[in-house]
Amino acid sequence: MAEGLSECTVTSESGPDTATLHVEGELVAATSEILEGAVNACLRSAPRLVAVDLAHVRFMDSAGITALLNCRGRATAQRARLTVIRPNRTLIRLMRPEIRALLAVVPEPPPGDVSDRTGTQAESRVLRCLACGGMTAHVRGPTTRGADGSFLVQWWSCTECDEGNTVLD
Repeated sequence: MAEGLSECTVTSESGPDTATLHVEGELVAATSEILEGAVNACLRSAPRLVAVDLAHVRFMDSAGITALLNCRGRATAQRARLTVIRPNRTLIRLMRPEIRALLAVVPEPPPGDVSDRTGTQAESRVLRCLACGGMTAHVRGPTTRGADGSFLVQWWSCTECDEGNTVLD
């Protein structure tokens, strides 16, 4: 790769109702069309969920965020939901809370979490965090069950401060 040129690759995998796009490299003005083209292509198969995996994105700028929002708009127009999964902490901090909520950002699950790591079953809600007090995106965490197996509490994890928040389902 020549000095100053950005590189980005997008690979995809599809299930019956879900398409997962794995982005690698830099998501910037020079490469954002690659992601948008990949999302447009996957929407042709009419998935209900498009998960954009940013685990291997090493850099993103405002053009990358704009591309993600454009992709969300296209998905919504096709009656699909778009979610961003596994962004690193730097990418999470780059996005304002409102943008993270719009993009239904799901951070990397904590070690030992046995949930679906593709994000296909991940759910995001905007809740008031009990720790930081902000209206932030939260992702579903573990469920606490009683000794008899009854449902007690569903835990939600704040994407801003990594503290837990509980809600009764």
